[in-house]
Amino acid sequence: MDSYKEAYLGLFNAVTDCIESLRRAQQEAEERYLAQAEEARSAPEMPTESSNA
Repeated sequence: MDSYKEAYLGLFNAVTDCIESLRRAQQEAEERYLAQAEEARSAPEMPTESSNA
């Protein structure tokens, strides 16, 4: 019976590690997205053809 317990504990640890890895990846992606959005807001606007006429 102990072998099942060890197997399930190993599986639990592996699943927990995967969930944490996915959470970190999502957080990093969100931070990159927000940084790009901030850069886009702070960048000067480029003139368009209609504004040159």
